[in-house]
This record gives sequence, C-alpha cells and structure tokens, in this order.
Amino acid sequence: MHEEANNPHESSHWEKAGITAANRIAELRLVYSHNPIALQQLDVYDQYSPYHIKFREYLTALKAGDLGKMTELEGWFEEHYPNIKPS
Repeated sequence: MHEEANNPHESSHWEKAGITAANRIAELRLVYSHNPIALQQLDVYDQYSPYHIKFREYLTALKAGDLGKMTELEGWFEEHYPNIKPS
C-alpha cells in the first residue's frame, strides 16, 4: 500500500490526474448505461443523485429520532433501490 493512501491531506489519484469525482461518475454512467444495478450503485457515490439526497434526509431523521420519517424513507429506498440497503 502506498503511504499517501493513508494521508488524508494527499490528493486522490483522480484529482492528481485532473479528473473530478463528478466527471468519473459521469464516465462510469456511460460505461454501465445498460446495467441498472450498476447505475444504482453509482448513485450511492453521486452526491447529487436521488439516493444520496434521500440518504442525507434519512441521516437527519435518524439524528432527530424521527421514526416516522425513517420508516417513510426506508420504504422509498426499498421501492427505488431494492438492491442497495442503506447502512
């Protein structure tokens, strides 16, 4: 393992190459456009995806102890992302 991988102040491989995470995700969406499960998995890493937005809502509900909102969002995840379980 490279030393820089353990240093949180070092740039990632992609950043060093001038590629942003958003660009890399967009590229992967094209590569995996035929694979709905892969696209859902990409949503987990895309901060602007519906999955990520709802996951932030879920964390807010969890911190607030809002069981009703958590249950509602768990239903949404089950409906829209049945192959991915938030944890």
